[in-house]
Amino acid sequence: MGGLDGFPFAGLTGMGAFASHVPDEGAVFVFGYLDYEPIKYCKPMACKAVQR
Repeated sequence: MGGLDGFPFAGLTGMGAFASHVPDEGAVFVFGYLDYEPIKYCKPMACKAVQR
């Protein structure tokens, strides 16, 4: 699964396929992950505010 901004998407079919691998009494934790480094994405003056 993957998606924009780290939010997972798979649609009904994809989630059904994913859920079929979970045991009957099991649980699933789905979370998004977004790698963010302020130094890469901000201008030098703005970085000072982000790093504080």
